[in-house]
Amino acid sequence: MVVSEAAAVLAVLDRFRAGWEALDAEAVLGCFARDPEIVVIGTDEGEYWHGYAALVDPFRTMVGSFSDPEYRWAAPPNITLHGDVAWADGVLDTQLTAEGEQLSVRMRTTWVLRRRDGWEIAQAHFSVAPPAPVVA
Repeated sequence: MVVSEAAAVLAVLDRFRAGWEALDAEAVLGCFARDPEIVVIGTDEGEYWHGYAALVDPFRTMVGSFSDPEYRWAAPPNITLHGDVAWADGVLDTQLTAEGEQLSVRMRTTWVLRRRDGWEIAQAHFSVAPPAPVVA
């Protein structure tokens, strides 16, 4: 793994994280490839988007519905590089206020990025584990 390329991938993931923390939808959206092929899967049932255009309005709405956000990596993300493709996984400790309720969740994340003029997110998946096992 080339350290400078891993650092460049981490910089994109940190811009994404910082954009959510600043409630800056344009900063968040600026991390994604502007293609109809990208895929983003969020934590809620209806959060499954194909293509950059599908992300824009929902992300802007979500940013407007949160307050007091904190997004911190539980540990630095694991990043793997293979040519012009990178993938990463990490855990974000997230705290925010939504609809007057304070939420604190540990959000598991996976990412696929590709390099064109720079690194950009082509796929992202976010999940929150249930408090108890689904199957006993």
